[in-house]
Amino acid sequence: MGDDECPPEFANDDRDWHLLSGGHRSGPYRFSELAGAVDNRIVKSSDLVWHPRWSDWRQVKSVRPLACMSAAEFSDCEYPAGAGRVSPLVSAFELKLRPGSTWPAWLERIILDDRFVHTVNLISIALTIAVLAGLSVLIFDNDRYGVAYIAIEFTTLLLICIGFSRRAQMRDFSAFRFCALSVLSALLLAVMNIGKLPDALDAWQGRRLLAPARTTEQVQRAALKAPENKFVQLVMASLDAAQQTSAATAQLIKNLEPQGLTFDGVRAASTRDRLTENAAELRAAEARAALALPHYVAILESERARVAQAGRKIYAGDPHHLLPGFLEALGRRENQFRERMGRTFAAIGAYYGAMGDAAEFVAQHWDQYRTARVSKVSFAAADQGTNAQYTRLMANMRAAQAAMTGLERDNRKFSSDLKVLWTEAGKAR
Repeated sequence: MGDDECPPEFANDDRDWHLLSGGHRSGPYRFSELAGAVDNRIVKSSDLVWHPRWSDWRQVKSVRPLACMSAAEFSDCEYPAGAGRVSPLVSAFELKLRPGSTWPAWLERIILDDRFVHTVNLISIALTIAVLAGLSVLIFDNDRYGVAYIAIEFTTLLLICIGFSRRAQMRDFSAFRFCALSVLSALLLAVMNIGKLPDALDAWQGRRLLAPARTTEQVQRAALKAPENKFVQLVMASLDAAQQTSAATAQLIKNLEPQGLTFDGVRAASTRDRLTENAAELRAAEARAALALPHYVAILESERARVAQAGRKIYAGDPHHLLPGFLEALGRRENQFRERMGRTFAAIGAYYGAMGDAAEFVAQHWDQYRTARVSKVSFAAADQGTNAQYTRLMANMRAAQAAMTGLERDNRKFSSDLKVLWTEAGKAR
């Protein structure tokens, strides 16, 4: 048993005893004076006493020499069953107060008030929640992985603080102490992430400016309001790269087209040889459409490289991991583009393939087409089977054309909605 656990020498000249009764401290007293007060029922068995050789306040009934002074309250001089070293009614503030304090009496009364302790605990909890929520919103925009990261770091710091408090012989773990350690852990977490906060605040402000914007013109107007905002500059750089991608994609689609060929032009061919040449050109266009997706992927990779290069200039070194988060969101958008354009190229190939099928069919039945043509763009053969087959080819071609047109329209609408660039791309990683 250590010195802190051993009772002091109960000598009459030991004038180091202090009393805590009814929320008021008094002392120092000689032991004989304190014992007489207990014997005369001036001091209750539930009151608290303290000696410099103790680390905490103790109840009178748990101190054997004092307990023996009140035979009416104790049947023997042993420690009462369940009597602890510190009363459960003693607040965390009372346990830490030591006699000889120079604090004013009115301040001590406030500190010893249970309502004050509860208020401080509530304020501590609110401050902890505010710090954690602020870090989660500013740095991670409430992303679930970011929230998990904050929660794990906070829990780790809290456990470390609890471990240090126990090593410092703070054995009694009260609600106040837990709240205080929680606030300390939250503040330490804020200090650990303080390097991320400037760019996080900048990104938060940029997202607020861009919240109502959806088109390039609206983004440009928002950029004029905050030309120094780095996040808005990054969005503008990504828009410039996206415009270059759109131009390159339009040129790629144009290169797929058979030069000067429309379906009406194909059906109005004057000779079978010319019709056969048109069918061959349409087959070549169908093959080019099947091979277009790798070229489009290269265009997207070039866009990503341009955005990354611009981002490294805006966020020099990017120590706060905001640029990787932006590029990750941009990559998700590019994956959607790749899937959409893959279906679009397939529809373009299907359309040219249907036109080629119709051209080849007409070339095979050129004699009937030439003699039974009602107009330059249609004919009615004598064989009903031939007419039915021709009708199916026309229906396939019109369906392929409608699918291609619908996909191109949806792609234009998707590419014009740029909100994803700042709603998802502003999260640090």
